[in-house]
Amino acid sequence: MKIMIFSYSKVVLFLFPKQGSTWMSAESRRKFIKVLATSAALSPLVGTLALSSESDESNKKLLKKSTCEYRLLRHAAAVFDYHGQRFLIDPMLNRIVNNVELPVTNGELRDILTSLDAVLLTHAHADHINLESWHINLLKDKPFFCQSSADGTYLESLGMNDVRVIGEKATFNDIDINKTGGQHGVNTGWNVSGFVFSAPGSEVVYIAGDTTYAQEVEDALDTFKPNVTIVNSGAVGPSNNPWTMTAEDVRSVAIQLPSTHIIAVHLEVHPNAKITRSELRKFTEENDIASRVRIPNDGDVIDLCELSSTSDIDFVTNAIGVHPNPFSEQVAFDVPGTLVDIRIMNLQGKLIAILDRPFWNGEDSNGREIPSGVYIAFVHTTEGRYGQKLFKY
Repeated sequence: MKIMIFSYSKVVLFLFPKQGSTWMSAESRRKFIKVLATSAALSPLVGTLALSSESDESNKKLLKKSTCEYRLLRHAAAVFDYHGQRFLIDPMLNRIVNNVELPVTNGELRDILTSLDAVLLTHAHADHINLESWHINLLKDKPFFCQSSADGTYLESLGMNDVRVIGEKATFNDIDINKTGGQHGVNTGWNVSGFVFSAPGSEVVYIAGDTTYAQEVEDALDTFKPNVTIVNSGAVGPSNNPWTMTAEDVRSVAIQLPSTHIIAVHLEVHPNAKITRSELRKFTEENDIASRVRIPNDGDVIDLCELSSTSDIDFVTNAIGVHPNPFSEQVAFDVPGTLVDIRIMNLQGKLIAILDRPFWNGEDSNGREIPSGVYIAFVHTTEGRYGQKLFKY
């Protein structure tokens, strides 16, 4: 295999033996390529990078410094490739849980654990971490990020040697990891956190963790404006006090930040889950957000770079004229093209009205005046789809 790195003034040529060579193992090759791809010293002279046909797909991914890929294992456990680093999220790795088996063999799982750069535990509930002794042996010297000293103490009791408790923010190899809040149900007393990954030239990815749609989630969306938001759904827990996001909560995320793409996981494993993948997919279709919500099956891989580069909603402040805004009695829309419809929703994801005209008089579909507050208008025209916040007083 041959790798050429071109710059304006010089050519640097690295030669590798073919796969199967006795003096450099596949793992050694992988690690060397990874160092090459992420080296601050080499990055200024990298212009074009070409691989021969002998290169395998995993090496191709590692050579892309901005690679951003999410592979769901099961429930909330996932392999997250981000900015040249590989993270394992919420390692519940026991072979079978509630008749749901991991989508990888033990050999494949061993390769994954060996290739990791770090692990992130969003919180230490049993459905987010379950490790056998051989898992621990492979993970014990990896950087292991967590939300609190209590979770850190638990990880140390398992034998982890490099536990890193995140306060407000941690930095790992040019990656900022900001901790956010959440609500794992109302008055449950459970401490949970979300985490926002950001790095120069990479997508902003928000892993919301085990939370319902709460003020903490809304604040994180407003503050970090993630390209991709990964939510734990399933409506796990009591119907009157769910612990994770309901279908309506997923819709609220979509409404709050129309530019974000959503990946909904945490489905079809927990015994107290209330919705399935098929039910959530049907809900997203009925609520016109299916193109922005991905619901992967166990083992699916999602290219977040490609995902965040496509959108059916052009959400730019004042992308369409809205006047007056704030408004009291009526607001008008200057829509491009021919109007298809306008859907008005509140911040909790409830549909208020569907309009076939380019103005709204502040009433719901039954002709009742709605209270003052913030609403979202989803405008569908022959030219595209748009989103705009409306302020009624």
